[in-house]
Amino acid sequence: MTDDLVVLRAESGPIALGPARHLLELLGVDGDAVPARVAATVQHRFGRSGQAAVSLADATGLESQVRYQLVERIDRSFAECADLIGRRLTGPATIRVTGAQRLDAGTRRLLHRLGVMCDHITVSLEPGRPEGRRRTLDADERRTLALHAQEHVAAADADWLIERAQLHLHAGDAWTATALLRPLAHDHDRPALHQVLAVGHVMLGHPETAERHYQSWARTGTPLDAARARFGQAMLYARHHAPHLHDDTRAAALLDQALTDLDRAGTDDVTLDRIFNRNGYAVLQVRAGKVDEALAFLDEALEAMTPTTEKNHLHRAALMYHRAHIKRRIGEHAAATREYRKLLDVDPDMPEYHMELALSHMVLGEWAQAVDELDRARDLDPYIPEAHALRAQIAEQQGERDAAIALHRQAWRIAPDDPERVYAYAYALSESQDWTEVIALLDGGPVHADLSCVLAEALVNVGRTDDAVACLTDALELAPDDENLRDNLATVRQAAHA
Repeated sequence: MTDDLVVLRAESGPIALGPARHLLELLGVDGDAVPARVAATVQHRFGRSGQAAVSLADATGLESQVRYQLVERIDRSFAECADLIGRRLTGPATIRVTGAQRLDAGTRRLLHRLGVMCDHITVSLEPGRPEGRRRTLDADERRTLALHAQEHVAAADADWLIERAQLHLHAGDAWTATALLRPLAHDHDRPALHQVLAVGHVMLGHPETAERHYQSWARTGTPLDAARARFGQAMLYARHHAPHLHDDTRAAALLDQALTDLDRAGTDDVTLDRIFNRNGYAVLQVRAGKVDEALAFLDEALEAMTPTTEKNHLHRAALMYHRAHIKRRIGEHAAATREYRKLLDVDPDMPEYHMELALSHMVLGEWAQAVDELDRARDLDPYIPEAHALRAQIAEQQGERDAAIALHRQAWRIAPDDPERVYAYAYALSESQDWTEVIALLDGGPVHADLSCVLAEALVNVGRTDDAVACLTDALELAPDDENLRDNLATVRQAAHA
């Protein structure tokens, strides 16, 4: 495509990422040119294979999935999509998104990455009346919109919407999955609907809403449904709720209640559910300092599993990961490396496992081995920001400053909303005294204590002391108890009056 201007229109509706799909269509990007996860998450082409190497968790079907994708994982698809668009729009280009007040959150997130990752592309979000050509809807989209326009949806149509929502959820598009089912919750109070809404809201970072649907899933379903719902609810209290709501006692009680539900499940095969329930309990045991008990249970669970099916392989890998993670957490890094090696024999294509192994090598000072594992992780998935950031730490340790800056930049461009990635990149630039780049990166961005300190240092070094004072003052208003901010502000004020 040679035009330097693309006009997209945002439309209201339950199906997310429409403008992104339209953009790919306008650029002629389709078929095998689209990476498999982008095809699923953004284009909603489900069930397509094509990745050279995928982990057990990524290859499994919906029924065997044990690790749903949080938004941070969906960002990898968005980053890959942004790179794909950047390669098609080779010259300076502007993408106007009209009617932008109607944009769904997923499209906004993708377009933000596109603007950060592709220096030659400007994304302009323009509220008001939509302009430009409408995208042609496919049959599934037309049926969805027709059903959502009805006052009451028939049971068979509700079943179809739930099946569609499950596909979207499995692909990572929780925005569409939850929007498809939200209008049905009043008239169609059924376990499959609440399951999708519960997991979808966890993925979107809405744990309180998720808990209501976990409770409804348990209330409306079979004993097996209840057990699985209570396990999910337990993980809210163990992990996903806001920190002040974390409650390991409540989580343990829910896991015990789920175990009772499994005892009532009758003819259902609940072996793996029972094992995974106790795996969740082992997480709580480690937190309580009962490490030996947790490891003993994991050993017992692994011994009980027969490595005969895809589902068993997947759960075996999850248990082995937990065992290796415990070893690393308690500081037994040499033992952890051995455990991670065993895990990688079972699931060699999970990039996160290579990253975890690299962390233990780093603690042991085994830099070459750590580099090998991180490079393997980055080969498997170049859109994991933490892999680039860890590789940057090794480059810094080895005095390779320019390489470290480039790696931190790569991590930041993939995850520009992550304050940790922004800070690491800004700090690396400041260590090289590249004050202009620090200011370009941080000035006008979100107010954050650590970022404000780095920005203030850069402003002082280019003679903008008053702006540095204003920057730190704004940050201190949001974090009045931050001693580092207070000390930095006092130092800069003293310099301003010197």
